[in-house]
Amino acid sequence: MDFVLCPFLSIHINYQFYYCALLSNAIGIAIAHNHPTGTLEPCRFDKILTKEISAICGFLNIRLLDHVILTSEFHVNKS
Repeated sequence: MDFVLCPFLSIHINYQFYYCALLSNAIGIAIAHNHPTGTLEPCRFDKILTKEISAICGFLNIRLLDHVILTSEFHVNKS
């Protein structure tokens, strides 16, 4: 499995994210972000973001494999 780092992500998702996946001929992607507060519970924004990314990936025929939340001590998968 090859991994491609897409440096265009920030607090919001722009279309460069999908461009990276398409350029690398990805059939699936996984996304991750940190919660500096240490909570593993996804916030409302996390849920909305996952749903939006999944919908666009489906349109592009790219599978969203996982959405991982990281803290300094733990992680949780939310796909």
